[in-house]
Amino acid sequence: MSTVTLLVHGAGSCAATARLLLDPAVAPGSRAVAVPARGGIDEVIERITWAVAEEERTGARVRRVAGISLGAHAAVRWAAATGSRADLVLAMPAWTGAPGVVAAATS
Repeated sequence: MSTVTLLVHGAGSCAATARLLLDPAVAPGSRAVAVPARGGIDEVIERITWAVAEEERTGARVRRVAGISLGAHAAVRWAAATGSRADLVLAMPAWTGAPGVVAAATS
């Protein structure tokens, strides 16, 4: 059975960025698959769920999910909701609180 590492970028980046930054996180012997992070957190979680189902349909197993920012947040929420035993590699988790707090902290 082949294994896959899903690469999930953040809202402010793209699949190429995810591949560049997360390539070292790809599980040995795994194939990397980029998952787009468009829309809100729920849409990204749906895309991860869809990608996992597509890989399983072809006989592959998702061994690791690596995410940046919004992608990292979505990966954690996806894993918690599904009980997945996939490894998680998380970089720069996204801020999901009220935007005013962030603006105040960075001003």
